[in-house]
Amino acid sequence: MKSALCALLLSASLFTAGPAVSATLAYPEPDHASFLIDHPDDWTVEPGAEVGDYLNLSSPTGAVVQLRTIEGTEDSAKQAATDSIQ
Repeated sequence: MKSALCALLLSASLFTAGPAVSATLAYPEPDHASFLIDHPDDWTVEPGAEVGDYLNLSSPTGAVVQLRTIEGTEDSAKQAATDSIQ
């Protein structure tokens, strides 16, 4: 009986879930993107002033995701790791 009830509830939840609305962000620009990010449509995008600056994605609940690209050398990767830790 419990397994039948669980299966019924699971089936009902699949039909009641709304579609996820998202937007795609190309960083630093669509024509020369280093990466693409799909994010919820209601998040705020705050680009950096120049390439290499952090891009901030902010959710309505206050969560913030910071993204950036760096030059692909061993020294720049070590410096980026040090900067992130600090």
